[in-house]
Amino acid sequence: MAQVPSLLDRIPEDMRHRPSLLVYAVGFSFGVSIGMLFLLVPLYVLDVGYDVAAVGIVISAQGILQLGLRFPAGAFSDRFGEHTVLLVTFVTIAAGTLGLIGSTALWSIIVMQMFIGIGQSIYWTPSQSYASRSFESRPGTALGRLLSFESLGQMVGALAAGGATAAFGFGWAFVIAASVSAVGTASTLLMPRLPRKEAPRTILSSFKPIPALLKVRSLHLAGLAAFGSATVIALLGSVYPAYFKEVGYNEATIGVIRAVHPIGTMVVAFAFGAIVGALGQQRLMIVAFILTGVLTVIPTFVEGFPWMVTVVMFLSGLVYANMRTMYPTIAAQQSRPEQRGKAIAVVGLYWGAAHLIVPVTFGYIAKALGTAEALWVAGGLFIVLGLLTPVLYKLLLPAKPPPETALA
Repeated sequence: MAQVPSLLDRIPEDMRHRPSLLVYAVGFSFGVSIGMLFLLVPLYVLDVGYDVAAVGIVISAQGILQLGLRFPAGAFSDRFGEHTVLLVTFVTIAAGTLGLIGSTALWSIIVMQMFIGIGQSIYWTPSQSYASRSFESRPGTALGRLLSFESLGQMVGALAAGGATAAFGFGWAFVIAASVSAVGTASTLLMPRLPRKEAPRTILSSFKPIPALLKVRSLHLAGLAAFGSATVIALLGSVYPAYFKEVGYNEATIGVIRAVHPIGTMVVAFAFGAIVGALGQQRLMIVAFILTGVLTVIPTFVEGFPWMVTVVMFLSGLVYANMRTMYPTIAAQQSRPEQRGKAIAVVGLYWGAAHLIVPVTFGYIAKALGTAEALWVAGGLFIVLGLLTPVLYKLLLPAKPPPETALA
């Protein structure tokens, strides 16, 4: 007689694994904080009287840090463990968030955004490194699940930001966003340290492999997906809020629209392994870029129907999840565990470059041409990038890629 699986056996293996489960909790806490700030910061800048170009400058300010701190975050993660870097993440996010309360001068808002940017910049490398190492046999599964929990947090954060601002004002909304960092700190302290076979003995030796990793072409292919997915987030944090305010949506409505994007991301991230296994990495990347371009411009046609814009945002989240999960998965496949943090940092340069370039560039495009027109330009660039993907695959990944089953 066949044994009936217990309820515990039906739970996915990584969800029963303490290290993986704790890093998912860390991801959820980070997602709530960032989900709130993605909405609060641009709306606050507009509320105190600045224009969409100023929003772009503020959002892009932390992009400098995303470029400059990637390698130190990777090196410190590999040398001292991911815990140390994640603790700094939550401390700096809380400090910057609280500092925004009462700040009205543009320079002071930028300084506080830089503090938030420190935490945001150094989070991705240790969290993705730890998640991939916590479930080394199937890193794509763990990374997809981490993204799901981050996305769930962003959904909760966007709803909380919109509701808290409408009910209590920006000050209390910032306090709530900062308080979430305490939960992230507690989860980080509970994470067990994962062993490394060849942990670097000094910071200098931790930096030593970086030049060689910069020459690994497949990591730059992963960077293509990183740049595209970061561009989506950069637009959601700059041009989209300005556009929605321009067409007459209030903070609560914008919060709901923003919240459905991570819902779509959360759904697809859980199934990423199966999707890439069915389509293949190259085909999936092509489809993701082109669909992102189309979905970027659709809201400008249906602005009079907020429910339709909400549906489009949900679909955009579904597509975004594939690009967002693909880049750390490729990085994990193309690196050894003891160099995982630095490999993800190499790919993260593209993520940081997008956050530096996109908000300020499209902020000025929106100021010159209009916010709707800026979204049209962005959509067109996504489509072009999708059409160029086969050529980039041939240039950057000439050898046969790893089996798709490795991601399952």
